[in-house]
Amino acid sequence: MWRLAAMAWMVGCTQEAVPRPDLDELTETEAWDYVRAAVQTPSACFNGDLRYCAEDLAYLDARIQATLDAHNDGRMPSQRRQLYPVVNVVRHRYRASLITSGVAEARIRANWEDPEVTEESGSVRVELGLPPGEVLSRGPRTFVDSPIVVEGELRTDEVVMKLSHFVEAHPAATVRLLVEIPVLGEASTRRLEYRWTPRFQAVQVLDPATPKRLWTSAPVTDLEAIDAGELRIARLHECKTEGYGQVPQGCVPAAPDRREP
Repeated sequence: MWRLAAMAWMVGCTQEAVPRPDLDELTETEAWDYVRAAVQTPSACFNGDLRYCAEDLAYLDARIQATLDAHNDGRMPSQRRQLYPVVNVVRHRYRASLITSGVAEARIRANWEDPEVTEESGSVRVELGLPPGEVLSRGPRTFVDSPIVVEGELRTDEVVMKLSHFVEAHPAATVRLLVEIPVLGEASTRRLEYRWTPRFQAVQVLDPATPKRLWTSAPVTDLEAIDAGELRIARLHECKTEGYGQVPQGCVPAAPDRREP
């Protein structure tokens, strides 16, 4: 009995000696910074993407304060473990508000108009992300209904406009447009790449889900002369490849004769 009591006393001492980060006392400023950092993560943003979170810190702070007003008499807790439920509630409310307030739609549009561009060894990578449109909810599913997406593909005139802009700015580079195509009515997307390759003077469409296939146009001398619907996958020439983005010999068909009869 004595031995058991002694062991219990020793374990108790050991547990008391181990630091407990969740019991840390934080200043009010530290607590606010902790909650902001914990909420402003991809999981709280529309489509799980930081580009579609609010840029204005005051927008997030207003959601934090509303949560504190509703659940904690308006005061920020000082212990780290007391902040966990605050973070969970704020994250849920914040993400929902991005949709209902129109912030998600605005951020999608802003990114489409001014996307992240990366230059890498002879190519230009353009992260267009989601096409702009109306953010809709059906039950638990939230998605974008975009007027420039037709039957699961980006409309040809939009592809031509974007490619023309970046080809003009980078005439010697392979231009790669990365697009997240919304699946209408579903909370999912299909990633497609629209690529202009100077070597072939052609437009290719690639789908990372099928890395050993690509679809290509015939050579074109003027991107803006491409007809409506001409860059739809069903109207392009399909090639089998050894790996994603590789264009095998003989893949690109001959240019059509566009001379008037």
